[in-house]
Amino acid sequence: MKKFLHKVLIFSIAFTTIQLESTYAVTPFASNNMLAKSRSTLIAGSVMVGDSQTYTTLTGGGGLFEAINSSGLSDNVTAYITSNITEPGTNPLNQWTESGPGGYTLIIVPYSASEKVISGSVSGGMIRLNGADRVTIDGDGGFGSKYLRFRNTNGSNPTISFINDAKSNTLTNCYIESNIIHSFPFSILQS
Repeated sequence: MKKFLHKVLIFSIAFTTIQLESTYAVTPFASNNMLAKSRSTLIAGSVMVGDSQTYTTLTGGGGLFEAINSSGLSDNVTAYITSNITEPGTNPLNQWTESGPGGYTLIIVPYSASEKVISGSVSGGMIRLNGADRVTIDGDGGFGSKYLRFRNTNGSNPTISFINDAKSNTLTNCYIESNIIHSFPFSILQS
């Protein structure tokens, strides 16, 4: 009987994303772990959210949260709310990937000194920070009053949720409204 000697080399790559350049990332195919190069635009600086803006919503398809979740940040971001917004609550804000030194922040403020109402009837929470850190929502925005009003008319769920170890976040100078009818009402949930 012949004996065969086999040498087998096994390579294991355990990553999901490696930043190669500021606008390119390498990500594995889910089906066979082959690598593919995909283009993404990292978000940095000032962005506008509202009617006729780059992002028409925070949580909807094509909204700011979806863009940050899929692209990541390359610097601090200030999101200016320019108008009233109807939120579907489709996308939570997850902890984003970062390119460069990291530790970036997201600040959400009103664009002008007039009230902006961010509203919806969303189950599961309208604005959800799902493990996202270093987010500030400031309804004052330097104008000296409260100009952001968050309203969830769903009678069973909070307006804003901080979940899955979302930390180092600030919610200040905002009106938070809900239509919760539980015996323990809450408009803001931290879990």
